[in-house]
Amino acid sequence: FRPLVLSSAALQELIDTYLASKDEYEKVVSQACVENDAVMVPALDTGALWFTLSQGSFATSYASRWDAGRRLVQTNANVLLAIQADSRSPSYPEHMSLRGGSDDVIYPSGTLFRLLRLARTTSSDLEPQACPAGSHRQWSVTVIELVATDPRPEAFLLLDQWSGLQQLEELLLAWAEETNGGQLQRLQHATALLLKGGGMKLHWLKAADALRRRQEEM
Repeated sequence: FRPLVLSSAALQELIDTYLASKDEYEKVVSQACVENDAVMVPALDTGALWFTLSQGSFATSYASRWDAGRRLVQTNANVLLAIQADSRSPSYPEHMSLRGGSDDVIYPSGTLFRLLRLARTTSSDLEPQACPAGSHRQWSVTVIELVATDPRPEAFLLLDQWSGLQQLEELLLAWAEETNGGQLQRLQHATALLLKGGGMKLHWLKAADALRRRQEEM
């Protein structure tokens, strides 16, 4: 969690963009659901809203929403940024602990942040002792919920669609196997992406078969 101060114009522009694309985005998400209730990450070229933020670095962040709420009130911030790892292609940060319960949070280079939802609350909901409900000290706060994702598998497929990408299968395998403990999940995710978008692309179907064989060997 990270309290922020955004100008009224910038915040309103974000809200307007989110509301304008909300119906399309929810349609994309609903269409991405598969029978086992696992959700595919919305494609980079769909109506989902994607961001690059602070080069993936967030100073003075908090693991606790309560601690972040206290800091928000102290700084008169009007935005609370809440980031979680994507369920299918997650990007995990490094934490550098600081005094006072906060961390410097640094995400790997290339991490993209997908807008999950916007919600309105008040400072009194986040810190009721300092800002009692109904008091003159209460103000509106926008909660921006994001998921941090590693975009490489979809980026590989987009590059292949646009200009042809050599060694697509090898790139996906290398991405899946670079992590400790998450290889199977990554292989399943990449295979699902290939099968979903394969259509008449024979080399995508061959790559999906290769990734499935690798799963069977695990």
